[in-house]
Amino acid sequence: MVAVIPPCAEFDILFAAVMHRDTLTPAAGWTLVSTVTSNFPDNPFHQSMSVYSLVATSGSGGSNTTWAQATSQRMGVQILAFRPSPDTGVPLIIDRQTSSLDGSLLTTFPNPVATATRDGQMGVVFSNYPLADNSNPSVMTLTMTGSTQTTPTSTVGNRMCGGYVKMVAGGTTAGSIYSAFGGSGGQQGGWAGVAFVLGTPTIPSLVEDTDEFYPPEFSTNSILPNLEEDPEELFYPPVVTQ
Repeated sequence: MVAVIPPCAEFDILFAAVMHRDTLTPAAGWTLVSTVTSNFPDNPFHQSMSVYSLVATSGSGGSNTTWAQATSQRMGVQILAFRPSPDTGVPLIIDRQTSSLDGSLLTTFPNPVATATRDGQMGVVFSNYPLADNSNPSVMTLTMTGSTQTTPTSTVGNRMCGGYVKMVAGGTTAGSIYSAFGGSGGQQGGWAGVAFVLGTPTIPSLVEDTDEFYPPEFSTNSILPNLEEDPEELFYPPVVTQ
């Protein structure tokens, strides 16, 4: 499937959150940050949540990235672009955490908890759930104090949810993600989630500016249905506002 990189500048740090159900071949040049897989008894497949990173070049913004699975399965990809404040150096992953829950009827899944080491760092969380309405919009929401959800709250085939939060020293990504389809029809679904904290090696030079990053740009969330179930549609492009 194809996902478009949002507006960005050279040396911005890009992250792709990918929901997938089989062995993933990432877009060229991307590096794995974290991955986790959930298992569940009522379906013959697993569902994974993976995050990849890439340092942007001058021509990255607006370009296409191609992500593939070993078999025709559902996928979802969203790309975020973070721009560090001037003179702070190459961004670093300060902390990364994953969690999963196998065979669950729960509608709400606790976020993996990653911790900031100083003010101005960014926390990012993405989780997925395998069940959704493939004909009508279904709801997924992120609850994390002060956060911005970058995925749609309601869209057809809504299986991945996430966003970011500006952090203070000692702050965490604690919170939860809700799916209206949790336990739908008595089916046990599996949750899979990734969280990380993004920082820089140097404190910003401007005394009045303690933020290490500007708010990110992010792409429209691209969803690829299982082609065997939905051969007539390749993408459901929900509107994502900033």
